[in-house]
Amino acid sequence: QANYFVMFSNYETQAVVILEALSCGLPIIATKLPALDEYLHPGNSLQVNVKDETELFNKMEACITNSYSFWKSENISAEIKTKFNVNNINRDFNDLYHKGLKF
Repeated sequence: QANYFVMFSNYETQAVVILEALSCGLPIIATKLPALDEYLHPGNSLQVNVKDETELFNKMEACITNSYSFWKSENISAEIKTKFNVNNINRDFNDLYHKGLKF
């Protein structure tokens, strides 16, 4: 059981643990990394600059003191599950495949 998922990392590629945490409805506190832009937004996360421990502390403190509010857990979970359901993944791969055929 957790209230938040914290990932303070300098390098990430896919960050599967972020997707797992979102699927469980956990808000995220993570480093601003391009690989995470597709999944994270103000409703489900707070992001901090790379190597900025002071900013990380301040964002964590804002969560602990309830100075910042995220979406409800159910909404966080529902959004990521919708984005990555089988039908949507199939559609996205199909679209990419057909775009590639046009080149």
